[in-house]
Amino acid sequence: MEEKSSNWQVIKSVLASFVGIQSSKNLQRDAESNIAGKFFVVGIILAITIHGLLYLIALYISWYTGVE
Repeated sequence: MEEKSSNWQVIKSVLASFVGIQSSKNLQRDAESNIAGKFFVVGIILAITIHGLLYLIALYISWYTGVE
């Protein structure tokens, strides 16, 4: 019987894979679930979010220090 991954499990798995600390047990669970599209969408959203946060931090530091 296949077990579907919850949304929270998908988010945790994608974050773990971004950092490189995905356990082999979770990797196997994710590979056996047939929801690759969900992992793709969450990965794209998290990548854009992280990029946006880093950009905002860089803008704030630039503004705060007066460097252009």
